[in-house]
Amino acid sequence: MKLSRYLADKWPTLAVATVTCAFLALLLHVFGLGITLIAYIEIILVSALIVSFLLDYLRRRRFYTQLQDSLKALDKKHLIAEMIGRPDFHEGELTYDALMAAGKSMNDSIAEYRAASEDYREYIETWVHQIKTPMAAIELILENNPGATDDAVISELSRIESHVEQALYYSRSTAVERDYIVRSVNLDDVVKAAVRRRSRLLIDNHVTPVFEDLDFKVATDAKWLDFIIGQILGNAVKYRRQSVPDEVNAQVMFSATCIDKGLATQRVILEIADNGIGIPSHDLGRVFNRGFTGDNGRTYAKSTGIGLFLCKRLCEKMGLEIWLDSAVGEGTTIKIVFPVNELFLS
Repeated sequence: MKLSRYLADKWPTLAVATVTCAFLALLLHVFGLGITLIAYIEIILVSALIVSFLLDYLRRRRFYTQLQDSLKALDKKHLIAEMIGRPDFHEGELTYDALMAAGKSMNDSIAEYRAASEDYREYIETWVHQIKTPMAAIELILENNPGATDDAVISELSRIESHVEQALYYSRSTAVERDYIVRSVNLDDVVKAAVRRRSRLLIDNHVTPVFEDLDFKVATDAKWLDFIIGQILGNAVKYRRQSVPDEVNAQVMFSATCIDKGLATQRVILEIADNGIGIPSHDLGRVFNRGFTGDNGRTYAKSTGIGLFLCKRLCEKMGLEIWLDSAVGEGTTIKIVFPVNELFLS
């Protein structure tokens, strides 16, 4: 709060005080007081006014400076009233009470939204678990009553299960902390288990997994990493090259490297590379955006634009990094970076 701005706001009071002092000096002169005495009286009055204005300015400045500084430092602006003290002047009290009322209203709205969001998330999780029961029953019926269309039906059931699983993880992605347990896991075990779970998808679409050196320990949640790998595999299958020469097979290659070994920046990088159709360069900057499908999603396959968005969100929640590089006609490579934490790996 600048002094010039404060004085500008106080100009009516200053104008009245100036006129009053001038009128008083004239009145005292009329009554025969000497010029020296009138000057002393005016100096005392002006000094009193200056001290009064200065004290008022200082306490207002203290409050509004604290208000501005706290507002700049806060991420959640609606909590501002809780970060400042109650002022000792009436206008400040009114401002403080207004901020407290606004903050309380915002907190109540946030609480209502969170409760509604939590109810919706619980409903989605319940629905996902319920829908899995009839799906499992259908698959069991098909196995006990073999027919000509079994493979096609089971394949479609697998696709439904994939979409159901995606819905479940999407609903949980806003609260990963509740269902996230960091453990030391072997990357080779997690990757191969994730591939085995999607073996029918890979076999039906003639996609061959290739494994290189994956024998590294990383600190992560195996279940969430399994889901991320599953989403990447689904994209690799969806965007494989449909008419490749006989000597070129659709492949997904898994490999890992450890860099900066022994340093504080040591990390393990998991690479998942396919030899599919690739992604146009103008789409690369937006592939992790929610709902973005790009040219490939509109041309080659029906896409929701949720898979990579979920991968990015879950990696961020777990403290991992995820990168993507691609070239049209050559394929796509996704890298997941695991910071090495000796506390979990020991």
